[in-house]
Amino acid sequence: MQSPTSRFLMRLIALIFIHTAMADDNQYFISLENNPFTTDNDKLLESFYQPIPFNKEGFALFLKETFNRDLYAKEFMPYSMHTHVEQFLRWAHQSGQPSTNAAASLRLFTNRMKAAPYMTVTPLISITQHLPASLNGYFGDAPGSVFSSLKRLLKRLMFRAFNTHFEFFRSEPGQFFDTLSTDILHEIQASDLMQHEIDKEQLRFIVIRFLEIGISKLIWSPLDQEDVWHSFKRLSGALAQLEQNGIIIHDDLNDLLTSLVERLVYFFEITGSDLSPETLAMIEQDLQSDLLTINNVAEQEEFLTRKSERIADAVKATRAKLIARTQGLITEVLPA
Repeated sequence: MQSPTSRFLMRLIALIFIHTAMADDNQYFISLENNPFTTDNDKLLESFYQPIPFNKEGFALFLKETFNRDLYAKEFMPYSMHTHVEQFLRWAHQSGQPSTNAAASLRLFTNRMKAAPYMTVTPLISITQHLPASLNGYFGDAPGSVFSSLKRLLKRLMFRAFNTHFEFFRSEPGQFFDTLSTDILHEIQASDLMQHEIDKEQLRFIVIRFLEIGISKLIWSPLDQEDVWHSFKRLSGALAQLEQNGIIIHDDLNDLLTSLVERLVYFFEITGSDLSPETLAMIEQDLQSDLLTINNVAEQEEFLTRKSERIADAVKATRAKLIARTQGLITEVLPA
């Protein structure tokens, strides 16, 4: 659990992100007055860590007394959302709930996360690493098993049709196949096989949506220095594991990694010059590694700038800004 001081520091960094991004919009206003980290609020935040009772009464109480509170979205989710998301997914997995329940759980937190002012990286890493164990049962069918099931269904329907209506086939083959095609279509539409594939794609969609929103709100603290880069690598590696487990496809992975790279580049642009020269040098050296996840995911098109090059350019710009600042050539002040 984050201390009040740590949470306040992250709020201040988030303020820098938001204020800079909105500097040209005079309609935007944010204030640090009425600091929310009071004793009462700290006690309330501590109460959010209580285990969720997964019954009708417990779920309703969680929504009313915890989930709906502004403090939950603004102060709990940025640091500790994973404690509740993982409880929901674990419950769905261990109690044998259908994939629609897992999707509904993720949708619940996806929509609530929209009210969070920012997200720290720890909850996203934890949730992403947790997803394969929780969701593999819903994505476990290999494509071959789906086609095998479809083959058995077609074989049964065709055998029944020819065995029962062979004379009809001989006399009116065109009409026979029209009728047979309609029967096959109805059987497939009514089968569990079809519904399973639909449910699986809906779950995949909400997983991607959840991760995209979380990544779009990511912030790091420059005080973490090398841990900023290490956390980027852990999250990108966890995203790659989702593809390996069949939860997302390659194009989804490329989209998510692109979002993550762009968020890191934005961090460099806003507060990166508070990183040390040693940290920047370590990142530059690491970007050459063949083991780096982003170096093993091809771009959508051949001539697009590679993700590692995008980060390398941002690091170079950050180093130039750092040198200029240490020599007194520029100062960094929040925009008025």
